[in-house]
Amino acid sequence: MSAHSFANGTISSSGFAVGATAFAKQWNDSNQTPVARWVPETDETKRNRVADGYLAFEGVCIDGDEVEDDKIDEVGDVSEDVSDDEASLPPVSKNSNKILLEYHVVYSASYRTPLLLVRGQQTLPPKRTLKFSDLDTILWNVSTGIGLEESNVVNDGSPTVTSSLFAPMDHPHSGFHGGSQHTQGCFVGAHPCETKHVMRLLLENDDGESESDSKKNDEQYFAAWFGFASRAVPGLGTAL
Repeated sequence: MSAHSFANGTISSSGFAVGATAFAKQWNDSNQTPVARWVPETDETKRNRVADGYLAFEGVCIDGDEVEDDKIDEVGDVSEDVSDDEASLPPVSKNSNKILLEYHVVYSASYRTPLLLVRGQQTLPPKRTLKFSDLDTILWNVSTGIGLEESNVVNDGSPTVTSSLFAPMDHPHSGFHGGSQHTQGCFVGAHPCETKHVMRLLLENDDGESESDSKKNDEQYFAAWFGFASRAVPGLGTAL
C-alpha cells in the first residue's frame, strides 16, 4: 500500500492480507481473546477475485437471555456450520442460555476495504443459528452504546426501521449468502460503502511510510480499521 492509499482510505487485497496476518500475530502474542486465526483461501478463483484469505475470531460467548427461542431459526443442529475449530470455543454450562459469536474479517473487493462479518449460534441443543433480526438486536445494543447513528434514533431511544448499521451479507469465501430469510450460516455486517471515508479521517494526519515500507503502511491501516470496527460489536473491543 502506498501513501496515496492513506489519502483515499482504501487498501489492496494483498495489503489486506499483509495487514491482517500481522495483526493476528500481534493479537495472539499479546494473549488477547478470542484467538485470531488466518484462514487461507485454497480456491484460486476466489484468491484472484477477492483475497488470499480472511481473519477469523471464534468462540465469543455472550448472554443470550434477550433472544427468545421462537425468534431463532429451527434448522436443527448446525454446530459444524458456525465453526470448524471446536477447540477454540470456551466451556459453557449445559444449562446456560448463551450465544456463541464468530467474526470473520474479509476483504471487500468492490470497496477495497476490510469488512467485519458476524454470525451466531445458541449453545443449548439443538444449537440453533440466529436470524438476522436477533443478530441485529445484539449488535444494535452495542453500537448505540458508543453513540453510533444517533441521528436515526427516535425519541424513546429505540432504533427506527432505517437506523440499523447492519444488514445480511454474502461471505466471499465460504459461499454463504445473506438475506433476512437465510438461515444456515447467516452473516451480518455493516455495509462498507462509508469505510473509506472513515479511514481517510482516521489516517488524515498520517501520510504513511515511504513506498518502500508499504508493509508497515498495510499493518497500520488494518490496525486502525480494526480499532474502529471492533467497537461496534461485543467481544472484540480490547485495543492492542
